[in-house]
Amino acid sequence: MTWPGGRCGVPPAYWGGVRIMAEPKPRKPKFKYTRELVKIALADGMTQKEVGDLCRVEQSVVSGWFNGKSLALEHQVAELKKRYGHRLNRTTSRVYLVRAQRTSDERWEESALGQRLLALRERLERESAASIRRRGPKPMGGVVEVQSPDDARPESLKASQEELRELQVDILEEEHPSAGVDVLIEIDRRDFEAARRPIQLTQVEGPVVFRYTFVQLVPVVRKMVELARVPVARWLVHRHLDGRFVLVQQKRRILTGRARWAWLKTLKSLHQEARERFRHGTQGIDPRFTHLADEEPFVECADDSARWLSVIHGPFDSNALLAHSEVFFAGPGRALDAHDVLTLPFLLRKMLVEHGHDVPGVVRILSSE
Repeated sequence: MTWPGGRCGVPPAYWGGVRIMAEPKPRKPKFKYTRELVKIALADGMTQKEVGDLCRVEQSVVSGWFNGKSLALEHQVAELKKRYGHRLNRTTSRVYLVRAQRTSDERWEESALGQRLLALRERLERESAASIRRRGPKPMGGVVEVQSPDDARPESLKASQEELRELQVDILEEEHPSAGVDVLIEIDRRDFEAARRPIQLTQVEGPVVFRYTFVQLVPVVRKMVELARVPVARWLVHRHLDGRFVLVQQKRRILTGRARWAWLKTLKSLHQEARERFRHGTQGIDPRFTHLADEEPFVECADDSARWLSVIHGPFDSNALLAHSEVFFAGPGRALDAHDVLTLPFLLRKMLVEHGHDVPGVVRILSSE
């Protein structure tokens, strides 16, 4: 029997004269890299029929996969992924710079060089104060100030200054009048903390299916004052063969410690070169390169992967990935750009939907048959 408005033998449901449509079944996820996987299998000597037998589909279906006309469902190529998935990952993996866990609980103040620098700072402060008292006016009323042994030995100040120059050579590989003991302490402390968490190489397999870049707006002078968009952080999402995701959160690497000092030294030499080269006029030119001498200058490299320091999270399923992003945005004291707050959650969900994952709150408008 054929019911009006319904399929043969299946009456449609009505309520109050309104037809009620059944809830659509969740879409089964498709394997985005079907074509690449089939190509690897065929290059290994399998025929399209053998691939079809392994995946339990007709040879014509495999032909459509090979030509890129259709994508296989995840469960259809499960056996093929077990056999060749590792070879697919080799072509889609990436290597990142990641901070390792702390190798030691030692504090900088407990290190040999740290103790030496702190002792030198205390001694220099004491000896400088004594030197000022010696040069100052005599006390009023004939009161004689009792001097410490250091006050009577100005040569001790010279010995401390000589030790400071030795430490400048040890840390900076040069004597420098502007590098006082506080500068040396800051440089060595930064390098000590970095050494406690050394950088290691981490390889993440699976294709990158999502990218998002956080930018910092910086005023620059071109034809007029403009805002340059400087990339400072990124999110990259890898998709594994089992449908899970790995989130790579990146920040730009920064020159600190001895590396920053060497960079500032390079800029100073370039300043001298610029003054010589443009001695007939520097209109519109900044010969001091102040835009490159930031407090925390970025690491620069022709290969972009060396410019970023990464933190890796996961693997996650789609729900856990969304939950992690929500925690990120809700973090206390996190200064996020208004544009990022409005766009990143949408783009992340869009990626999941387009890869066949069920995302809560998505309204689907199905095409009519």
